[in-house]
Amino acid sequence: MPDTPAEAACTGWSLASGYACESPVVITVTAGCEHEHIGDRQLCQYHVADIAHGLMVCGDCYLVDGHRCVLVAVREVAHA
Repeated sequence: MPDTPAEAACTGWSLASGYACESPVVITVTAGCEHEHIGDRQLCQYHVADIAHGLMVCGDCYLVDGHRCVLVAVREVAHA
């Protein structure tokens, strides 16, 4: 795992295309869904906006059975 977010690519991906986002990371947030899929996600500026507006869905839930539950950011992770 990179030491700083700037060295990594965003962990978001597009449901429409199936491709992973390759934009640079600007923030790491802890986020989760109602089914308790909670973890740190490194996000680019575009996916930060998506999660803030309730437009990002849980990839774990989507991959298991195709349902789309909203991810909610619960905290920003500090980087040294």
